[in-house]
Amino acid sequence: MSMTQSLRERLLETFGVDLPIRGGPGLESAPIVVTAGDLQAAVDVEMQVLHCMGKGSRAAWRLIGQEVVAPEHRIVRAAIETVVAREHEVVAHEETIYFVLEALPADATTTSLPAPSGFVDRRSGIRLPFQLGWLHLDGAADNEPGSPGLGWSVGYDGLVLTGTVYVYDRQERQDTDDVESERVVEEFHSAIDDALGANAGAEVKHQATFRDPLGRGRCLLAILDLPGDSMSAVLLTVLNGCFVKAQLTFDAAEREFGRMAHESMEAFVDAVRPGLQMTS
Repeated sequence: MSMTQSLRERLLETFGVDLPIRGGPGLESAPIVVTAGDLQAAVDVEMQVLHCMGKGSRAAWRLIGQEVVAPEHRIVRAAIETVVAREHEVVAHEETIYFVLEALPADATTTSLPAPSGFVDRRSGIRLPFQLGWLHLDGAADNEPGSPGLGWSVGYDGLVLTGTVYVYDRQERQDTDDVESERVVEEFHSAIDDALGANAGAEVKHQATFRDPLGRGRCLLAILDLPGDSMSAVLLTVLNGCFVKAQLTFDAAEREFGRMAHESMEAFVDAVRPGLQMTS
């Protein structure tokens, strides 16, 4: 890889994506210029750039926030937290990447910035965000044509943790969102059995319920110990008559990785069932 290559050329060569960008490496004095003509597309390109930069540096990352800092110059400052696993330590720190979004109106404020595009299941109306804690949307597969009732598998990745969110109804829409109902508990046990069956020697370590302010169960959680240093989490809720199940697998060798997994689980619950409290 030539050091004289532009960032656009490096991302194309390394990841096979040709993004509408030019300019510098993301410094305040040399921002990355996103040339997409639509503001939503520009924000999505910004996220793709961060995603590729994280992969390229072998760093887990999450967007903490972004703000318009110089509207007349269309400059956006993105604050991210990164975690890098080195030979003898895991290092977490915050950094700032500067972008120029050419599609940003000259009088824009931070509230003008749209959220990054996530996943939308148009059959059920269920939406999932681009970012779930330390996980980022990495594609979706429609299972319905070959397996009616199994809906969508939505992939997320995050370097030291990976996840999949499943949106499905098994050809029978649920008439309750009470996760302590017999049918939902049955589906949850089936999900745990599937996870145990896929990981010989795995054991259920902990189970919990997320409840709404009235104390009603709205999301179920199981934590599994896997062979080696890995762990897995299975979460299940019901939304718009569909099961929404997340399975997250992470390296538990470092405390920092456990924190990242916990924050990603909380982000999933907040995305599908905001305002819940987790109880054992």
